Amino acid sequence: MPQHQYPPTSVLRMYVVLALLVAGFADHVSAQLTVPGADGSDGSLVIAAGTTTIIDLENAGVVEGNWDTAGTGSGVYDQNLHLFVLKLTSLDVQAGATLGFTFQSRSAPVMMLIEGNATIAGTIDVKGQDGTTNAAPFTTPQPGPGGYRGGPTPPTSSFSFPGHGPAGGDSSLDVRGEHAAVYGNDFLLPLTGGSGGASRAVSGGTAPRNSGGAGGGAIAVVCAGAVQLDGTIDARGGSAPGRSFGSGGGAGGSVRVVGTTINGSGSISALGGVGIFSLAADSGRIRLEVTGGAVPQGFINNCNPAPIQAIAADPVPVVPSATSPTVTLTAIGGIAVPSDPAANMTPELTDVFLASSGPTDFEITTTQLDPATTMVTVRVAPRQNGPEITAVATHVSGDVNSSSWIAPINLVDVIPHAVTVHAKQN
Repeated sequence: MPQHQYPPTSVLRMYVVLALLVAGFADHVSAQLTVPGADGSDGSLVIAAGTTTIIDLENAGVVEGNWDTAGTGSGVYDQNLHLFVLKLTSLDVQAGATLGFTFQSRSAPVMMLIEGNATIAGTIDVKGQDGTTNAAPFTTPQPGPGGYRGGPTPPTSSFSFPGHGPAGGDSSLDVRGEHAAVYGNDFLLPLTGGSGGASRAVSGGTAPRNSGGAGGGAIAVVCAGAVQLDGTIDARGGSAPGRSFGSGGGAGGSVRVVGTTINGSGSISALGGVGIFSLAADSGRIRLEVTGGAVPQGFINNCNPAPIQAIAADPVPVVPSATSPTVTLTAIGGIAVPSDPAANMTPELTDVFLASSGPTDFEITTTQLDPATTMVTVRVAPRQNGPEITAVATHVSGDVNSSSWIAPINLVDVIPHAVTVHAKQN
């Protein structure tokens, strides 16, 4: 990876919950790629025809920075990289089979490192959940792994709530539930899922209470050998109910597929979910990397949105380099943010507790970003009682190597808030 420079078009992510207690291709056939960490320690994964397997990501071994640690059958979760890693000898999702993943509040992306070949004749499902109509108050559509929640179901017609994530749909009283927007970079390093759409209810009206679609998940299938894809990888954002009185759709997620070759008649989708006025949220990204021959045009035509195509590097870069840009939310109101925030919206399980509401400083650290050309944004989405709060942070000290920033935000509610921070370099 050192020979590649990955531009910080949009660098993220921290996902924190805050509770206020008071108130072009080569024509030759390539040898196998070198895939760092692809040691096969989690064994082969076969999803038999006509069956569904849901992998519980909570069973992964927890490591800090050692993502390439050998797995024990359930993969590893790297707290530093916010990433689940499965190290397989081979992958075989047979026709009519579905491979999915359980939702976990950290909502980390999934990377599958495969020392052999991958055959996907069935479905890999990392789609965000659709929004619902008139569900129990605060019912929240859940994203695919690496994505963000949709705006929860309003309790009455007097509320509308924003979607979660750096580009979640905004929501104001009697204003449509907005769709989520796109962010991230074309290299999909790091992997990033889609943001959620906003929920919608009309004050004093009889319109239904609609939750927003959740963001699509983020997954990488990185093979040392060949990829045969006659099935589907689904990373769509969740759609939202209603049209004239609807909520917003979730943004599409991210799919990266790497192999010596990629063949098949299957499809990949990272489209945004459809919501209010029958409009769609922003699509995510699809990236295909091969060393031998071109990806068949028929397969390319079945990818939505159109994929980014590239020649695979050898060894394959699978995680951001040590000198890649970072942005980290370090403290809220003087209280340190956990290095691996759980983003649990249950009040007693939130990441940061404050003793009072009111003006609050959000402290951020960036690395490998020039403060003169970087904008750092903090977004706060309440679980209930109002629209999002967004603030652009002010640079306090430091240089391109490491900088400190502060974003003052007036917190007025005594409820959990989902906080995300992202940095964009112009």
